[in-house]
Amino acid sequence: MKKNINKKIKLLLFSSVTLASAVSLIAISSCNYENNTNKDKAKKEVEEQKQKLLSKTIKTEYKVYPLVHEVKYYDKAFELTNVKLNLSEKLDEYTTNKIKEVLQKNNINTSNDSSYDLFVGIYNDNLKLEKILEKNYDNLYKKFDVNKHDAYQMVIKENQIIILAKDSDAAYFAITTLNEILKAKNENYIRELEINDYANIPIRGTIEGYYGIPWGNENRADLMEFGSKVKANAFIFAPKDDPYHREKWHELYPEDDTSEYSINQIAKLAKKGEETKNHFYWTIHPFLGNNKISLKDMAEINNVDLNTFDFAKYKNNNTLNQNVKNLLNKLNQVYDAGVRYFGILADDTGQLNFEAVAKIVQIVEKWRHFKNIADKPLLFVPKHYDIGERNDEKFIKNHKRELDLFDTTFEKNTQIITTGRGTLAPVTQRSITGKFGFKNRQVSDEIKAKGGRRDPVFWLNWPVNDIDRKRHRRLYMSKATILEKGITNLAGLFTNPMEESQPSKNAIFAISDFGWNSDEFDVDKSWEEGFKYFEPDAHEELKELAKHMGYYLVETPWSPKEKWGMEMPESIELEKDIAEYNKAFTYSIAKIKDFFQKSLILKHHYQKIINAAKKFMEKSKQEKLKTEMKKYILPLKTRAEIALDLLRKIEYFKFIQAPEQNRKGVGMPTFDKTWEVDIDKYIEEIDEKIRNIELFNENNTIKTLKYTLYAEAGYHVIKDHLKNLRNKLNGLSKEF
Repeated sequence: MKKNINKKIKLLLFSSVTLASAVSLIAISSCNYENNTNKDKAKKEVEEQKQKLLSKTIKTEYKVYPLVHEVKYYDKAFELTNVKLNLSEKLDEYTTNKIKEVLQKNNINTSNDSSYDLFVGIYNDNLKLEKILEKNYDNLYKKFDVNKHDAYQMVIKENQIIILAKDSDAAYFAITTLNEILKAKNENYIRELEINDYANIPIRGTIEGYYGIPWGNENRADLMEFGSKVKANAFIFAPKDDPYHREKWHELYPEDDTSEYSINQIAKLAKKGEETKNHFYWTIHPFLGNNKISLKDMAEINNVDLNTFDFAKYKNNNTLNQNVKNLLNKLNQVYDAGVRYFGILADDTGQLNFEAVAKIVQIVEKWRHFKNIADKPLLFVPKHYDIGERNDEKFIKNHKRELDLFDTTFEKNTQIITTGRGTLAPVTQRSITGKFGFKNRQVSDEIKAKGGRRDPVFWLNWPVNDIDRKRHRRLYMSKATILEKGITNLAGLFTNPMEESQPSKNAIFAISDFGWNSDEFDVDKSWEEGFKYFEPDAHEELKELAKHMGYYLVETPWSPKEKWGMEMPESIELEKDIAEYNKAFTYSIAKIKDFFQKSLILKHHYQKIINAAKKFMEKSKQEKLKTEMKKYILPLKTRAEIALDLLRKIEYFKFIQAPEQNRKGVGMPTFDKTWEVDIDKYIEEIDEKIRNIELFNENNTIKTLKYTLYAEAGYHVIKDHLKNLRNKLNGLSKEF
């Protein structure tokens, strides 16, 4: 009996264990099922997210400025987090550094084990990318033209990025394009594409060529950095009021590191030019100052025999003109500091012996051969830098003789500079190849037979504000309407900007965009996109302010009745709406509702200016830009506030003068009515506020080297509109 009980207990225990094990197995099995389900769900979600990113990416069209010439998109994309680098042995260290910098900024790691490749090759180098492109992308490769300026091709396809460039500089610009693509990637996904790209104009950039306080080396370096973002390739150092450029041109730069003008500072700028591919062109003006190359020197210079001239021993040449020695000493000093790009200036001078000037340039040309840098452009500004269209026989004769002499004498790589049809003139085809253009005006039969003079480099005197010399100083930040789309026969184009370096980036962007792809240049889109490149945090506010800082016509220094400059846009939308407001004002008694609608539109314009002025100073992180613009924003904001107040008060008078039946649907204007006590006093206060904008005070005074001026903005449209509104209110009050 006892055995049976034990047997039952054992059986019961066994059954309990078995049941527990079964329950455990069921629980484990259930848990595994749940885990597997969660994993499958997570996997599915990951796959769905991937497909969403792929779907979004294959619809992406990358916004790259300057505009690329040709881009072909594929409906495919891939994820890129790391690459294996395959770089040409012909790339210089600065382009190689740029490649690594762009990858790092966009969180792309480099690894020799990566299954993704980045090839950056130079035409006819060790990588032989031509063969890869020809085999796999024949239609693209057929378009590669090594004779085009800064040409490159890019393929992003099948886990590869292939870049074939004309030279190391072109590869640098290709990487600049790649940077814009990587910045816009969706998570880590990029769209497959092909690009064929090049520059229309060989030399593109900035010249520091204004009269006034020089930018200083920090600003120069900053502008070279900015130029590198937009494929500019030249920074021309020609500050009119830098002592070692003109007055002390014959003296060597000091060695003192603490001096702004030390040779070590020049060395830093030259290096920065190579790092950014905004090559630093050092220029000299030896035809001005107390020790200028004079007519007396020129007689000796003409006797220099370039065939026997020894650049290694010129210092011991007792018969060589001292100023030629001074010039060579200076050239050698900056060359030893790392400068490889040069220019000679003869602008804004008195009487010159053109033959001797030509000989000076030829000496520099030969010296460049001696230094093995003759493959780089040499810039030259002649005395008659503008072609003019006047019928002054003396001017025409001298202009023709000078340019024809230089064109037939100078080496092919010496670039002659013009400012077009005047000192302040637009970039037009007419000014280059027209009957009175640089290439053709009064040209000799010999030069005409070969197609006219060489293609010029265009010195665009915009947005330079040294033209403001009377009472006020303005910023010029309008659209670049002075650039003619599709222009040809230009060897170079650079902007001469303002003394305020940061707002000048608006023009540098436009010149770079136009110079790279003048065929597709869109003046409106380029202007709007440009602000994002140098003011990412407050570009909309800056754009609103810039709308009212553009009109580029001023009184000439020699006569208040004459104007110089160019008709540039300012307050375009506002001006149109002012015209509509004025029409509605005339018929406002009968059509009071229409008048109030037009008034509302103007109030909206002026409120936008007020808001932009406030928010720009709050949102922008560009302290230099804010500092340089602050004094110019103040008069614009003040004028907008006055206009807004006047519009409201005019509304009040119009409302109470309108018959009762015409007021239906129009609410009674509301505002502080204390001004009604003495309307004449209010008008006097408005007049004083307007006058104060143009009076010197600590908030608006701009000091240049020679002038004390007040900051001005809203000059062309808003200033006159204030007077008009003031007179309207005054007239209404008299009627009332």
